[in-house]
Amino acid sequence: LAGFAGALSDVVLLNLFANEVGNVNSTVMQLLEAMFAEMAKGADDAAMKTALVLVVRDADEDVAQEDFTASLVKDVTELWSTTSKNAAGSLDKFYTLSVVALPHYKYAADKFKSSCEALGRRLLDRNSPDFLSKTEFSKGIPADGFAAFAKSLWDSVYASSAAPAASVAARDIGAPSNDVKALSAADVAFSTALAAADAEIAPLKAKVSEGEKVDGFGAEATGILERALDSFDDATGDVASDSAVERKRRELESVVDIHLHSVFLKNLQLLREGALQNFKNAVASEQATSDFAFFNADSNFESEAKSSLRAGSDWSYASERTDLHSMMQDISSQQKRLLNAQLTAGQQQSQAMAYLHMQQQQLQQVQQQSYGGTGAAGNWNVGAAYRPPDTNVNLSLGYQQGRTNIQISMVPDEQASLLGPNGFTAGVGPANLGLSFNINL
Repeated sequence: LAGFAGALSDVVLLNLFANEVGNVNSTVMQLLEAMFAEMAKGADDAAMKTALVLVVRDADEDVAQEDFTASLVKDVTELWSTTSKNAAGSLDKFYTLSVVALPHYKYAADKFKSSCEALGRRLLDRNSPDFLSKTEFSKGIPADGFAAFAKSLWDSVYASSAAPAASVAARDIGAPSNDVKALSAADVAFSTALAAADAEIAPLKAKVSEGEKVDGFGAEATGILERALDSFDDATGDVASDSAVERKRRELESVVDIHLHSVFLKNLQLLREGALQNFKNAVASEQATSDFAFFNADSNFESEAKSSLRAGSDWSYASERTDLHSMMQDISSQQKRLLNAQLTAGQQQSQAMAYLHMQQQQLQQVQQQSYGGTGAAGNWNVGAAYRPPDTNVNLSLGYQQGRTNIQISMVPDEQASLLGPNGFTAGVGPANLGLSFNINL
């Protein structure tokens, strides 16, 4: 049925769950093997090209789609080479392969719905940039001849399937059809080792999900992968030289690496956030210059990021380090602009105070000139007071800064009874006349 559907369809969608990625003995891979076998028979038919879409269900949002795509493309390409024996040509000659990841339909319902709608547009909307039902995939079957074509195709597929089904089920990629023992041992060892590795990865994944970084994650990841491979080797020691076992071991390494890499990326984000926060604290407290704080934060991040790399992997922290540099440079620029603004405001305030002081001095000079005129006359200060005898009249005369002031008041002499006949009210004499005379030089 798989070969029949593949040869008849313009677009073939195959569903598989995320935990089946890397498992070459899954149902999907067996269906693909049957499709490829039928396609290889019609290798001379240039028109028989099909769009093959692998739909990964329940994809973990923490695992990039590029990781799924790379693993599946590799497996499918090797499966084609093994099935067709490279006699029909490369896979690209007959299939256009693409991978679509769908989130969990229950725990990420909104994202699942939007992803399905996007896939639907690829199938139905001709204006979509990645439209799948293109003319190049059409089998050129007219509507009135479809029944005859389908019957003829079915007869050819059914006739070619007369061989015992057991021989097909026993085949594996790169393995002899009669080596069922090696294939079975590899499957059991693969499942056991992967389950043990996932059990070790789970607490690390939970730790970074809670916002807590994992120190020395590289050593942890290396140990987990080595233990998984050692477990696989121990379980397949009797058939280790079989090609199916060797391939299964590579698949185990690839799958465990994907799971570890997702934790590595989250841990790297935490390291970047921690380095950025340390940089902010150092700049805000003014304990160090922004350049020194930049160097210190970058050095700490690089040291911790290096310790997070798994030995022998192609993991990299270059992108996160570039992002960290960009954010710290933005903060440094803002800090410098703030300091410049504060310095400018202080200078402007000082200039304003100096200008006000100068204006005040000029105003005082104008007042002195207005009141005292010019020359030395403005430096004279004279004052005098007199009370006529037996009266309450008090006369005072003052001259200060070129200005004369005369004041007349009616104030009783409260001290007259105490002064007696020689008081101010008894007459004017040398002893009861007060004068004051000041000269400003």
